[in-house]
Amino acid sequence: MLEQRQIRHFIIELCCSGQTTIEGTWFYYKLLKIDKEDIIHMQYRGNGWPSGIKITMKDGSSITKKNYTYPWTLMHKSQLFRPKRCFYCTKKTTHESDISLADPWLKKFIDNDEIGNSIVIANTTLGKETVNKLLERKLVELKEIDKSTYIKSQLGTIESKAKSLDHRRFNKIVSVMSKDNSIYKKIATSSVLLLKTHNHLIKLLHRHL
Repeated sequence: MLEQRQIRHFIIELCCSGQTTIEGTWFYYKLLKIDKEDIIHMQYRGNGWPSGIKITMKDGSSITKKNYTYPWTLMHKSQLFRPKRCFYCTKKTTHESDISLADPWLKKFIDNDEIGNSIVIANTTLGKETVNKLLERKLVELKEIDKSTYIKSQLGTIESKAKSLDHRRFNKIVSVMSKDNSIYKKIATSSVLLLKTHNHLIKLLHRHL
């Protein structure tokens, strides 16, 4: 469409395994037993990669949590704070852009990273030219990797995309559970014990549907 209208463009694709609603962030505060009104700043990423969650309080104190640690994992695995569109997304990884960016979820890239690593795939001539210009200007540093490294780093996302159509019944059930006005959601998130029970339940559902 942009080409047809002769509009200059450059498309960047981000490999994505799903998002969290703002209500999920608020629930995360609840699990940490802090009031969102006492927070002046919060970030999920930053200060290198993969970094972690950092919350700055009004009193000057701060809370730092590594990625994929409790209680974020408890909230995230529940899928109760996932946008509905994420349940039906089949575009978790695509190559219909000029470049694709992905987090390299492998130990050798994660350990001692204070700057940030990303997998960069140039899909078009424009993408390749842009990457080369960034290299010439020394704005990025790149190291060539093979296809198998990309697949290993994104295996969960790739498998999720491949199975998304097979799990339509499961996705529909959890999507209904996660609605903001869902009585089930209110009950499941009323205590840590009930949320853990819910997580076990959807794990069984996913296995059998």
